Amino acid sequence: MRHDSSDEGESVRVEYDWTAVAPSSAVVETVAEAVGQEPETLPTLHDAVDPDGLDGLIRSGDPDLDGPSVTLWYADTLVTVHSDGAVVVRDVDRP
Repeated sequence: MRHDSSDEGESVRVEYDWTAVAPSSAVVETVAEAVGQEPETLPTLHDAVDPDGLDGLIRSGDPDLDGPSVTLWYADTLVTVHSDGAVVVRDVDRP
């Protein structure tokens, strides 16, 4: 896992190995880190996306190619999950 955050505090990016961590778990872990909360205090991910569907779609892509990505609202953040292992969390105003 590799972690990067912007100087402005606007986004957090963490790199994962999808063979070791489920994308749905990575979303919860990364958002918890970004908002400074424990994962168990966050809303259920199922309220934002089907966790099994997310895992299947993201893991279906080739990490060496430009595979699928999913962007969703979760816990008042905008989260993008990439098939290359990146999870990016942005704290932005929801439209």
